[in-house]
Amino acid sequence: DKKVGIAAALRALDAEIVAAPDSIRTRLKRGELRAILRHDNADEDARAILEMDPRASEAYALLARHALREGRLEAAMESAARGYAILSEDTSPKLYDVMTADEVRDDFEDLMASLADGGVAAPSHVDLGGARARIERRSAQRAEASAAQAAAQDHECDDDCDHDHDDDHGHDDDHGH
Repeated sequence: DKKVGIAAALRALDAEIVAAPDSIRTRLKRGELRAILRHDNADEDARAILEMDPRASEAYALLARHALREGRLEAAMESAARGYAILSEDTSPKLYDVMTADEVRDDFEDLMASLADGGVAAPSHVDLGGARARIERRSAQRAEASAAQAAAQDHECDDDCDHDHDDDHGHDDDHGH
């Protein structure tokens, strides 16, 4: 079961944090896993990271996702805007995860665009046009993939299902009988 594997990984990260409480990368990973498991304390690691490094933009991403999941849309926008600002101000931001600064910035923009489209005021200095285009492109790709999957399932049924083979005259076989 996938959740059991994630829970085991979370326990391992808990042990790593006991051994190295100042490891931002480990706290970031644990915060992400807590978010996946929908733990109420998913934001604790983000706050601990920000105490160690107030410019850790990925911690703001954790806070934004946590706030969004809780339905605190304005807080989600505020956290996303803070993380985005850090990435925009710093020419070589320090990142703790495997994503590039551009990928993290795009994630912040996408989140802010989604929130803005839902009625939350976005920072006026952030151009969300690129994010809206990415979101539209992903939506179209998902629709195409869904249509392809449905077509494949229909094709499987055509191959596997027992169908009557009526000809144009209502006969049951291919010979008109």
